[in-house]
Amino acid sequence: MKTLIFLAIILMICFQTEVFPQSCLPEGITFTTQAQVDSFPVNYPNCTEIEGFVFIGSYPGARRTETDIINLYGLNGITSIGGDLTIQFNPLNDLVGLENLTSLGGELFINGNGLTSVTGLNNLTDIGGGISILYSDGLIDFTGLESLISVGSYFQLYRNHNLVNFQGLNNLEAVGGGCRISGNLSLVNFSCLESLSHIDGHVGVGGYYYYGGNNPSLISFQGLDGLIRVGGDFHIWANGAIESLTGLNSLTTIGGNLVIESEGNLSTLAALGNLDSLGGDLSITYNNSLASLSWLGNVSYIGGDVSICYNTSMVSLTGLEGINTLEGNVAIGDRGSGNTSLVNLEGLGNLSSIAGELKICGNSSLINLEGLHALSYIGGSLVIDDCASLDNLTGMESLLFIGGDLSVGCTPYEPGKRKSLPHQFDRT
Repeated sequence: MKTLIFLAIILMICFQTEVFPQSCLPEGITFTTQAQVDSFPVNYPNCTEIEGFVFIGSYPGARRTETDIINLYGLNGITSIGGDLTIQFNPLNDLVGLENLTSLGGELFINGNGLTSVTGLNNLTDIGGGISILYSDGLIDFTGLESLISVGSYFQLYRNHNLVNFQGLNNLEAVGGGCRISGNLSLVNFSCLESLSHIDGHVGVGGYYYYGGNNPSLISFQGLDGLIRVGGDFHIWANGAIESLTGLNSLTTIGGNLVIESEGNLSTLAALGNLDSLGGDLSITYNNSLASLSWLGNVSYIGGDVSICYNTSMVSLTGLEGINTLEGNVAIGDRGSGNTSLVNLEGLGNLSSIAGELKICGNSSLINLEGLHALSYIGGSLVIDDCASLDNLTGMESLLFIGGDLSVGCTPYEPGKRKSLPHQFDRT
């Protein structure tokens, strides 16, 4: 009888252990070999909800070597991870074995694997932290992440040289932090991100080598058609193939700066026709095919500085008609090299007040200041220099107040030399 009771107790314990999932490993777990992955269900039976991190791979460093981990089948009982999931430096082709993972509290970090797909994450719906996918040259898209709806923090794609588009992220609706897309040599557009409506942090697309490099095959922003709001800065720079911003047509609000720099083939801002509010700076520089700012006409508020410099094809500032007051400094060109085709300042006709300084420099074709006829107040200095074709100040007749210095000299820029215009006016 005692033996029967003892066996019954053992069976009950085993039954309960089998039925009820367990929270486990609050300190996290590291896998560096295939044997460790394979033995996980034996060493941690019914450990389905890992409270800490999961690290799969080897650590970076001078002596870094790739692991022998070729599959994750032994992890197929895991349903949630409270911390980060790091997968790096493994000869993995996919992530099969993680099919039951539905929730990740921390970051998804994938770096330097042999992955050709992220299949295996098919049931992951929510990532509480960020996503970083780096140096994964086998990936062409994100097939396997179809269930992902939200990312709580940043989204970073860095030097994935064969990535073409965002297939697999079709249901992603929100990114709670910033977004950096840099150094992805084959990325053509943002296709399959149509459900993404807002990014709460900064957005950076492209960049110089220090920032991860550009995306030299990127031709447009097609696929971001549902994006309405960017909470921080929006930087687009040094992506050599972009000719338009098609795909950003629904964007209405940028909470920080809008910076478009060194996009040599960009010829139009037509896709920004619905943008109405810019919380920080507007900086349009080194875009040698851009002839005007047309399609920015709905922008009624710019909270920071305005810098329009080094755009050699720009002939007018048409597109800024919605601006009545500016909170910061305004730079139209710079000494030595400005907007060399700019003839007049048409487009600023409704601007009445500038809180900071106004600098008009390096615009060698500028023949008058018409377009500033409504400007009555400059809180800082007024600097006009290195505008070889400008011989009068026609267009500034309404100016009543300059809070800083007045500096006018319009011969071609030579350090240490200055020649004043023949028609100057007194600072009021």
